[in-house]
Amino acid sequence: LISFLNSDEGKSQPMAHVLVVDFEATERLIPAETAFFVRSDEIRSPMGSRIASFASQAARDKMSQTLSGEKLTWPQVQQLFANRPSH
Repeated sequence: LISFLNSDEGKSQPMAHVLVVDFEATERLIPAETAFFVRSDEIRSPMGSRIASFASQAARDKMSQTLSGEKLTWPQVQQLFANRPSH
C-alpha cells in the first residue's frame, strides 16, 4: 500500500480514502489515518510487514501486550516503508 502511495502512479492520482483492514474484523475496512497499528515478529501479514491495524486504541494495546509489539501511528508506519522500493 505505502509503496503504491509513494509511487509516481500513486502520487498522480488523488485518493479519496486510504483504508486498511481491521485485524479484529477482517471484513471491515478502516481509515488508515485513524487506525491504530502494532508491529510484532509474531504477526503474520500477507505482505510480510508484520504490522496489524485496529479500529480502536484499546484493541491495539491489548494485542501489543499479547505479542510484545511496538505501537505505531499511521505516520510512523508510512515512515517505516518510505524508503522501500516499489514492486
